[in-house]
Amino acid sequence: MKIRILVAGIGGASLGTEILKCLFLAKHYKIYGCDISPLAYGHFTDEVEKTFLVEEDHYIEEVLSLCQKMKIDVVVPGGERPMLMLSAHQEDLQSIGVELATNNKQVVRLCSNKDKLFEQFLNNGIPGPKTKRIEHIEQLGNFPCPCVVKPATGSGGSNMVFLSATLQEAKHYLSYLLNVGETALVQEYIPLDEGEF
Repeated sequence: MKIRILVAGIGGASLGTEILKCLFLAKHYKIYGCDISPLAYGHFTDEVEKTFLVEEDHYIEEVLSLCQKMKIDVVVPGGERPMLMLSAHQEDLQSIGVELATNNKQVVRLCSNKDKLFEQFLNNGIPGPKTKRIEHIEQLGNFPCPCVVKPATGSGGSNMVFLSATLQEAKHYLSYLLNVGETALVQEYIPLDEGEF
């Protein structure tokens, strides 16, 4: 009997659609998908048994209901937002016999906040790029450039990331992030000759 998996978050060019492809190629699973967007790529692929549109305002309730209705064994978050929402309700999923394929909610919370994560690295002697949380432009000081400017949360690591060649560029982008209510980080740029990590 095949394990029944629900991939939560199946938008185009996302982790969710790549998970769908991998599960499909393994040929050991009954694959279902759900997303808050009716235009999510996963709704239009042959790699799933069936997909479902879920309301953002009732996301957890609808995913739990869907799991019961479709007799889902495992939910795999297909992105950062579904992972954050679902990990906070891991016990609710387990109470209906569904496993969530993710770390525990404390690890998810920590790793979803780059500011706290890099602070944890530093506190545990793990080397990383110089990182500074910015709440006011003046805090940038003479940070070495080029530098990377990005939100501390909610971007999955790549959305809204800007490589600043100069302090003036960094200030412009930081100003934008702060004006839209983001917590901003500035990080030392690691050149390509240092390797990807």
